[in-house]
Amino acid sequence: MSDEKRDYPAWLDEELFRGLTEEETPAAPQDAPAPAAAAPQTDAAPETEKAPKKKKKTGTAVPAEEKNAAKKPKKEKSGEAKSGKKKAAPKSAGDGDKSPSGGGKKTPSENGGENKKDKKAAAAERGKTEKKSKGRKAARGFLITLLVLVSLALLLCVGATVCAYLVTNSDTNLPNVYLGGVYVGGMTKEQSIAALDEAKWDETRGGTLKVKLPEGVDFELDYLTAGAYEPKEEAVEAAIAYGHTADMFANLYTYARGMMESVDLCRTEFTIDRGYVSAAVDKAVDEFETVTAGEAYTVNEEKSLIEFLKGAGDLTLDRKAICDKACELLLTGGHELEWTEIEGEPQMPDFAAIEAMLSSEPANASYDPSKDEIIPEVKGVEFDAKAAEEQWKKAAVMEKFSVPITFIEPEITAESLKEVLFRDKLGSCETWLWGSTANRISNVRLACSRFNGKVLTPGERFSYNDIVGERTSDAGFKLAPTYNGTAHVDGLGGGICQVSSTLYNAVQYANLEVNERTCHTMLVGYLPAGLDATVDWPDTNFVFTNNSDYPVKIKAGVDDSGRKLTVEIWGTNPDGFHVEIMRGEWPAYDDEYQEKYDLNVLVGYGAWNYRRVYDADGNYTDGPKVYSYYHIPEEEIKWPAVPKDEPDDYEEPAPPDPGGSGETGGDTGGGDSGGDGGEVITIGGDGGETGDTGDTGGDTGGGDSGGDGGETGGEG
Repeated sequence: MSDEKRDYPAWLDEELFRGLTEEETPAAPQDAPAPAAAAPQTDAAPETEKAPKKKKKTGTAVPAEEKNAAKKPKKEKSGEAKSGKKKAAPKSAGDGDKSPSGGGKKTPSENGGENKKDKKAAAAERGKTEKKSKGRKAARGFLITLLVLVSLALLLCVGATVCAYLVTNSDTNLPNVYLGGVYVGGMTKEQSIAALDEAKWDETRGGTLKVKLPEGVDFELDYLTAGAYEPKEEAVEAAIAYGHTADMFANLYTYARGMMESVDLCRTEFTIDRGYVSAAVDKAVDEFETVTAGEAYTVNEEKSLIEFLKGAGDLTLDRKAICDKACELLLTGGHELEWTEIEGEPQMPDFAAIEAMLSSEPANASYDPSKDEIIPEVKGVEFDAKAAEEQWKKAAVMEKFSVPITFIEPEITAESLKEVLFRDKLGSCETWLWGSTANRISNVRLACSRFNGKVLTPGERFSYNDIVGERTSDAGFKLAPTYNGTAHVDGLGGGICQVSSTLYNAVQYANLEVNERTCHTMLVGYLPAGLDATVDWPDTNFVFTNNSDYPVKIKAGVDDSGRKLTVEIWGTNPDGFHVEIMRGEWPAYDDEYQEKYDLNVLVGYGAWNYRRVYDADGNYTDGPKVYSYYHIPEEEIKWPAVPKDEPDDYEEPAPPDPGGSGETGGDTGGGDSGGDGGEVITIGGDGGETGDTGDTGGDTGGGDSGGDGGETGGEG
């Protein structure tokens, strides 16, 4: 082996040259001592390696040639290839020495020839040695380079693996990542959400699309429901997932690419839910058509105007076009759509019919007893149809215009009625039931229950027979004393005339209109003459009307003791009026006795009464007089004997006093009708002097009614 300096292990030399053939093994130099016998070619290699050292010592030009060969390896290689073709390798001494002696001296010519051959062989050998040396150097350099490259590759692989692992398991976004123009590179999930909130992601990327249609119809389309919105949470998840897949090296590649270029991961393609959009549009257009298909006008009471919309009921909107435009804006991030295009031709309204319908008289607010609620008032309206028609012709489609109207306010509004409804006691009357049987009191209670709480609206009539009903046992009425003409009998419903009479007086004081009233045939003990009202099914009735401007309510009942009947009428007295009952009585004598015998035989009584209505200032007006006539029972008439020849000292018997002045009562019809009842103005006798004025508006009658009823005629 050569003694040249080696910077690689010996085993590598063996590995590199293990496959060389024997022809490539260099031969010994020419001037080397020939061995005694031919040696195997395999032993020539070590000798050949030592040959160059010997030549250096003898001063040969080997180093120079080697130097030249090193400088010009390509030419040397080419020359060696040519010499290899033209010159044969020198033979060893054993192969070509045919000297008979085997070691004798040669002739000069032979020596000269052999020297030339030896030189050539040596030169060839040196060439081969140089070639092998260069091959070794090249192999060594290649190996070193290979080792370096492999080492670098290993280092790169390890580094790439580590980097890929770190990238894959990072909890932050890759660099240069955007979401809808908002930079989120290198951020955690929470930081990314905060960045989107700061950039108002929901407002700019989602929210709603507000659609405005004519006539104030509008609606909203939700981006999320329409499928045109990516929630920020989903966007952030997409950013986190970017470059964090299961493939680590793909993630590393994505990371490296992200270092050089940015990427926006916000969704740019959406599939709009057209069914959702179309349904919303249809609903809004239906509303528009409803608004415009109704009345062609609206009444603005606050401004005293009638507002018209030209084309109302004749116009519509293009549903498909609105839907298409809304979908387009949802895809492009729009947030408002105002639609103004209208289809259809307007038709002129019938203004004359509108005038006829609107023009009306005002109506006061009223009370509905069946529902116990107040019905609002109605204002009267005056409207100019011709002026409306002229303005309609000048107006554009869907243009609003107004025409003045005149409102006539009613006297009573719902609000004012609520404040005064049943506020005032208009009239009342109390009568006593002393001496009445249990059946009679029961009948009185039953009759009161039929109209207690009864409400009469303005203009409504009250019919006693209709409300109390037929007096039958099935209806709950009982036998009690009553009058039949001038006879006392027991009848079903006895006592109910006291109820109708008490109601009559309450109606008088409430200043309500009396439509039908009949007095008894005989005086009654519970009220003064002329203040009673008898009833008899079905012909004789008591009827009155609520002629006031407000509802009235009747309250009727018997106290717990069963001795006092009270009837009250409640309503509204805005003018502050009050009523006094003016009344008077006179005796009725038999006409025949007066004319024929000039005798005054008392057979009954006459009575009259009227209302005196005072206003708040004390001024009064008088109502019409009401007359009544009562009979004395036949058995109670004192018929005097008619003398054939009357003496000069004959005196006519004095008639019984029909009632004194001042307090009502006296001995009328028997029992004491005085007592603590309210007092009324009474005029005694036939045109006699006016009695003292009593307390008006209070309870009339009262006191002991005398016997069981003591009524005249009817059922009471």
